[in-house]
Amino acid sequence: MLLYGVSALTASLAVLQTILRPRMATVSLFLLFVAACFGFRRLRYTEFGVLNRFLFAGDFRRLLRIKIQLKEYEQSLGKATILEESWQALRGTCREAGFSYVALCAEGKVFEDILKRASVDRSACLQIPISASEFAVFNYDPGSPDLAMLIAPLVERLRVKLCTGETSPQGLAQTETAVRTAMAS
Repeated sequence: MLLYGVSALTASLAVLQTILRPRMATVSLFLLFVAACFGFRRLRYTEFGVLNRFLFAGDFRRLLRIKIQLKEYEQSLGKATILEESWQALRGTCREAGFSYVALCAEGKVFEDILKRASVDRSACLQIPISASEFAVFNYDPGSPDLAMLIAPLVERLRVKLCTGETSPQGLAQTETAVRTAMAS
């Protein structure tokens, strides 16, 4: 009922805005916007709380930083021609992102780096398989969910690189299609 009342008031103000002088219309539009913001806060909808955190609490900046790190990682991985260069790309991205520890076991070689000595906590350690005999290990601060969101794309791009030598979205799509076909058989 409350939302119907607010909608009716908004429609009335929209009609008034067309009649009023432009300066008064701008003021009334601003007041309507302010009233709507307070009203939405009072209703306490989850969606508006999430949107508020996304826009004003830094979630947008963190998401943007993750996207940039993934793009730079993808470019570094694309330039890699040998396993050691792929490891350097993974290690550099993990260092920039703030992981505590990263390791890679691939092609019979083991690479590892403790990026933050004081904060290695084994409870937040994830071992992700790349193939039957290859895997990557990540350790991160459990209080930083953006690092957890970064692990899957890092490993997936590394998996594609090691299996096909590709890092492009087309290479990822071809690999995903091949995996789905193999699983369906």
